Amino acid sequence: MGKEANESKDTANIVAQQVQKIALLKEQMVRMEAELNLAKDIQLNMIPISHPDFGGRSDVELYAKLISAREVGGDFYDYYLLDDNKLAIVVGDVSGKGVAAGFMMAVGKALLKSRAATDFSTASIMSHVNQEMAANNPDYMFTTVFMGIIDLAKKEMTYTNAGHNPTLILQKDGTLVKLSTLHGPVVAAMEDIVYGESVVSLSVGDVIFAYTDGITEAHNSALELFSETRLFDSLKRPFKNVKDTVERIVLDILLFERGEEQFDDITALCVEIKE
Repeated sequence: MGKEANESKDTANIVAQQVQKIALLKEQMVRMEAELNLAKDIQLNMIPISHPDFGGRSDVELYAKLISAREVGGDFYDYYLLDDNKLAIVVGDVSGKGVAAGFMMAVGKALLKSRAATDFSTASIMSHVNQEMAANNPDYMFTTVFMGIIDLAKKEMTYTNAGHNPTLILQKDGTLVKLSTLHGPVVAAMEDIVYGESVVSLSVGDVIFAYTDGITEAHNSALELFSETRLFDSLKRPFKNVKDTVERIVLDILLFERGEEQFDDITALCVEIKE
């Protein structure tokens, strides 16, 4: 009897320990879910509206969309007029997920906009922002960034790509141009980096498409990637306007995924140059 009683007591202790472990795991899951929700709130509250009218001007149209994954990353986009003729566009992707990525996204986005208020060189902007972020980066996080400043009067774009996906330009005649030049590494990884910049001519009817790797790396159940090739095919199909372009590509991705869970944020920003 004594042995059986001890065994019964041991079993009860083991069960109690397991119940306690399960309760702790549930608490951790609740905290993680709360953190993910907070990160998503930070992310979505920091981005501007999808379809601005820029005070009713007719020489440019912009549409952007960000779809957060459940495990929120640090995707972001931004745009702002620097003067009567210059429009800045930004698309970025912070390493990591959760609140830390959300806060780094907020800091990087704010620094880029602040510097652009007095500096029209994307190379200079990126160099200064990198210096500030790299000098205060104890968690060794980083962000990829594409920044372009479109001169709507001269019909040209000055741009800097810091480790980001190549932005695409669909020209009026259907030619797709890939801006493949990288002007430096990801932002915040190392101090004392001097970034470069390039200038590309634009024409009325040209469409600029900037995006994050959540588009090209979306996958289906067969683990096939959506890929640049499928993105190019989607872009080359006829579209009504920039909103139609972005929404159609998002639909193409959803159809390709066939219900698979989205593991990364999906972000696209599309600009059409008009008369």
